[in-house]
Order: sequence, then structure tokens, then C-alpha cells
Amino acid sequence: MPTIAEANWDRWEAGVRAEGVLQGRVSLISRQAALRFGVQTAERLSVLLNSLAEREELQQVGDWIIECGSVAHGRRHPPNPPGRQTAH
Repeated sequence: MPTIAEANWDRWEAGVRAEGVLQGRVSLISRQAALRFGVQTAERLSVLLNSLAEREELQQVGDWIIECGSVAHGRRHPPNPPGRQTAH
């Protein structure tokens, strides 16, 4: 049976690993946006990316980058991650 310290360590380690995976996904999506739309757009998108905490939300933004034909199209049809309201 693990000690309290070992259990706490395991929880901490899992949290750090999950945060690292999330930051890796954010970094990849930011890079995709920069390559497709330019650095300025990617920097603006990074504000949204850094507010997302769920894998599914990041996947939707990644799909949006691939599906967008242009920056203008992306502005007309911004990503709307699940559980978030669009501003009209």
C-alpha cells in the first residue's frame, strides 16, 4: 500500500504530465496557425488556445485551422469550442 507521500507524488506527477501534454498541443496548434495564416493571427489565436483546458476543445480549434480557407473565412467563422458561447 502506498504511503500518503507516494500517493501525493503520483497525483502531482500525473498533473504535471497532463499539463505538459496540453502545452504540447497548444504549441502544435499555434505553429499550424502561424504557418497557415501568419504570425500575427497565430498570436491572437494563442489567447484563445491558452484559455482552453480540454483536449476536445483544442482538437476543434486544430480542425478549424485545417478547414479554414483563409484568414477572412476564419474571422467570419471563428472556432467555438464545446461549452463556450459565441459572441454576436
